[in-house]
Amino acid sequence: MKKQLLPGLAVFGAMTTQAAAASAEPRWWVPPGESDWYAWVGLVIFFLAILLVVASLCAL
Repeated sequence: MKKQLLPGLAVFGAMTTQAAAASAEPRWWVPPGESDWYAWVGLVIFFLAILLVVASLCAL
């Protein structure tokens, strides 16, 4: 079973590498002049979490 599984994984890994190489640009790439909305949402959530920690410490 092990001998059959390893070549299958090697072929699957090679296929995913070729598929990724065929793509023109990664999904996370943002063109110049456009906003990265995921980054802004992440920053807002990060600062809200900091605010929550500070507010809970001040309440003590």
